[in-house]
Amino acid sequence: MAAVRDSLTSGAEASPRVGRGVRQPAPADFLIRPVPVLAGAALVLNDHVLKARYGDVITGKLSDAAGLVFAPLLLLAIVELVRAARRAPWPIRFRDLVAVLVLVGGALVVTKLSPSSARIVGDVGGGLRFPIRGTFDRVTITHDTTDLWMLPALAIAWLEAAAVISWRRSASRSLPCTRTSSCADSI
Repeated sequence: MAAVRDSLTSGAEASPRVGRGVRQPAPADFLIRPVPVLAGAALVLNDHVLKARYGDVITGKLSDAAGLVFAPLLLLAIVELVRAARRAPWPIRFRDLVAVLVLVGGALVVTKLSPSSARIVGDVGGGLRFPIRGTFDRVTITHDTTDLWMLPALAIAWLEAAAVISWRRSASRSLPCTRTSSCADSI
């Protein structure tokens, strides 16, 4: 019993070393960490339950904040899955993180400052809903410049992804180099 307890507490929390009892990284595995799960759940709950029931300024800001945390992490997961499918080295790097954060933050700024851009993005969102709903429903994006106050939520996505990148780098140092583990320390 003591051996099981020691194996559960010895490596996973204290050291990012991959070894016995510690999982190896896999493409998009960071989506099952607490931050993305909570952000995704908050986004779905807010958009499908709370907005319908309360529909006030707070639900709008909560949606923006949860989306700014979840969207970059989802895009990074898609990048990893595409790379893995192409049999390329798949782990995300800091430059991928920066590019995705600029893309997501820029998209929010453009859609909140330009009503015509918001309509175009809403049409794209409606197109993405089509396979799920079977109908084209434009996503309504409210033109509210105070939503830009939520941009600091991108810092949560940065911290989460940066922790994953750092952990994977540390873990890859203890593994032999393979096609799926990044052995380069370059950014």
